[in-house]
Amino acid sequence: MARLGKDEFNKKYSEKINDDDLLIELMEDATDSFDNESEVNSLKEKLEQKEKEYEDLKAKYKERFLSSNELPKKEVIEDIQEKEYVDIREI
Repeated sequence: MARLGKDEFNKKYSEKINDDDLLIELMEDATDSFDNESEVNSLKEKLEQKEKEYEDLKAKYKERFLSSNELPKKEVIEDIQEKEYVDIREI
């Protein structure tokens, strides 16, 4: 079975099929099927873009664990205030 283009398909089957209704139906199906190439191309572009985004995220994730940069330490507040509470049961 050969892979035919839209024009080749139309020519081949228009010569072999004498029933006009069937021929028109087949040509419509073939045309609709072949016109999806632009949709396929746009989906391929989106896929390539998502693959690139995935690779970027994966690289960032790896670098997060493999880099020698340490996160800055938070300063500890040394000024802790003591508060005095009175127990009301003692009164």
